Amino acid sequence: RFCLACDRREELPDALLEQALGKAMRVRVPLLEAQVRRAIALGRRDAPQMHKAIEIWELVGAPTHLHRGRAEHGLLVGDSAETDAALAALKKIGDGNYVDRFSTSLAREPS
Repeated sequence: RFCLACDRREELPDALLEQALGKAMRVRVPLLEAQVRRAIALGRRDAPQMHKAIEIWELVGAPTHLHRGRAEHGLLVGDSAETDAALAALKKIGDGNYVDRFSTSLAREPS
């Protein structure tokens, strides 16, 4: 659900994100941790959180999520080359649906 919410650039409550991140780390579910970090990154425009998510996806070998995170990281830091490269990689591995729906808007203004 976190992945879909991120793809749609939905705003998620901070309390939910903090609680989910804590639980994911406590019970050691790295894919959930990465998705929650992605949601935090998009909602707060927090590039370091996205970088942490990317590191997790690299470690566990999740290429679809890895390239989505890289595309969004490029968006967060204003690096269109990073975004374009990640979107091209997603097309190459068959995730054209995400590429077609990719949004350059972020969930909200940072607080």
